[in-house]
Amino acid sequence: LYLFQPSRCSSSFYEDVLSQWLECWSSIDRCPEYDYLWLVLFCRARKYIKCSGYDWGDVRRRLLTLSGYWLQIPVGGSSSDKSFPRAAAPKSRGFPYRLKSFVGSAGGYQEGIDFVRKVSKLLIYCLGQKDERETMPMPSGAGTKDGGRDDSPRSPSFADVGLSSGTKDLVRFLDFTAPYFHPSNTGAWTYPLGVLLHYLSYDLCRRTALSAAVRSLRSSHPLLATEVERIEPHRSVAELPPPEAVAVLDSMLPLCQQSLYSKNGHVASAGESALTYLTHIDPEKVAPAFLDLAARALDVSSVTMSHQAPAALSALMRLVQPGLLRRPDVFLGRLPQLLTLSLPGIDGNDQNKTIRTLIFYRNLCSWVPIGVGRGPNSHEAPKDGCDGTIRVGSHVMISLSSLCSSSDYIKAVAALPESSLLVQEEHGQSGASSSLSTANLTSLLEETAHVTSDWALSFLDRVFLLLRTAGEYEKAGKIGRGGGGGHAGGSYVASRHSSADARQARNFSRVLRETLLQLFAAMDKETFGTAMRSVSRFLEEETLPDAAKDASALCMAVACSRSPSDGSASCCSPGLDLLAPVLVSDISQHSSRMSIYRLRCLAGAVRYAGHSVLDHRTSLI
Repeated sequence: LYLFQPSRCSSSFYEDVLSQWLECWSSIDRCPEYDYLWLVLFCRARKYIKCSGYDWGDVRRRLLTLSGYWLQIPVGGSSSDKSFPRAAAPKSRGFPYRLKSFVGSAGGYQEGIDFVRKVSKLLIYCLGQKDERETMPMPSGAGTKDGGRDDSPRSPSFADVGLSSGTKDLVRFLDFTAPYFHPSNTGAWTYPLGVLLHYLSYDLCRRTALSAAVRSLRSSHPLLATEVERIEPHRSVAELPPPEAVAVLDSMLPLCQQSLYSKNGHVASAGESALTYLTHIDPEKVAPAFLDLAARALDVSSVTMSHQAPAALSALMRLVQPGLLRRPDVFLGRLPQLLTLSLPGIDGNDQNKTIRTLIFYRNLCSWVPIGVGRGPNSHEAPKDGCDGTIRVGSHVMISLSSLCSSSDYIKAVAALPESSLLVQEEHGQSGASSSLSTANLTSLLEETAHVTSDWALSFLDRVFLLLRTAGEYEKAGKIGRGGGGGHAGGSYVASRHSSADARQARNFSRVLRETLLQLFAAMDKETFGTAMRSVSRFLEEETLPDAAKDASALCMAVACSRSPSDGSASCCSPGLDLLAPVLVSDISQHSSRMSIYRLRCLAGAVRYAGHSVLDHRTSLI
């Protein structure tokens, strides 16, 4: 079936065989390889079977029952009492190798990732579906910040919103796994749970976007939408009822918050990506809580939260794009404070925190202009209606926002406990969706432009300090006499610097180079001129041979060719015009180390300067 059963079959065919498939699947337990094949088959079937043609409750309950075993979640405990007999852990079954070669199984790591991916697809597909069996009421504490129960009074009760069985089961499962997401609770289950959170958030975001696309297609091309839904019936049920979406968001956000602080770097990255996907669903409700959390963690007065600063910087990095895409006022209103608090993250003594801060700045400069000298209509779309964006759908963003602006969604959010991360009262906002006028957005953008102009110059001062404190560039070399990779004292340098140190140093230089390129590209003419003169003064007054590579990247960012302000087609490089005389002046009179340093800076300056290099060919040659 896995190899030769066609995926696109009629709904009636799947209605006849799914019960038999489930019976065959249930006949053999504790065989993950066997389970994976059935997961693939059920994932294929869900696309082409009508929602009313099969009761997915049995499949969903089997998934949730076996998830504890698949994800290695410990159930039960141990005791020091030796009088009570202990049963050995049941062993797992497996396919013979000759059979595994037929199904094309990848390595153990990729096979496990694909397994969790299929489980997530089916669980998200079952959201909003009701079955004939009666399920237990949802715990009253689902979705609180600490994952526990919350008995605070609220009106109306969140349990009264009438959730479907599929959503109740998933919320109950997430409530059960909440203690295992705590940063101090690590074990074999930590990484699988992080992967599951990542894919659950991704599939939930994907289902929300699919429902918005279906609504948009129905309004613009109803005949095409009908034909598409006939071929793939799952698209017709992609829209998740607002109370269901609120319940799932409320349960997943605390897990994202716990994952951000995980000691496992892969789980922390999974929590960051999950936060990104959930923010795309409702940036107005999700982003403020984490933006304010990051501000508190970065504040120097919050001594008890200083260890959360790296995780806060990573969260900010993920919130830039989704926060600006649909509700820019939520992010831009907090940006001045975040820029001020994040500047100390550029620290020569903490390379990990510096890299996270640089990535945040790189993403920010990719979206937010720096400076105010861009003309009065710089934030308005062209009058001809073409702003350079290719649109493949009509009113998709409006359809996407309709979920969060519906009255049912607002009522469901209002029914949440006060400790929920979706409740906005503590952030100074009301639960209702507020409209954003063009005038308010323009005023906010102008204020942001003034703030970013001052921040850019302060950031450059931090970069200069970073270059001054830079030590010998770390390279991995052979341990032994003269094996230092070209550095003096070869064996000593090689013994200090491992291959991991070298990789981190290369990564740091790459991130710094990309951040500087984005920074200078986003500047307006006035800010660029001030920054350019600051860099020229730094290069003229100081020589830092140990920071030659990063200083070369700084020169490359300054000397990149720019479009002239008069609108002519030719490009120029005012940065190279200013730096070239400084770098080549009396270069033959300096020491060899200083000459090499200036030559490396000059090589970086001419790299992206374009044809402006020809204007300095006499001095360069």
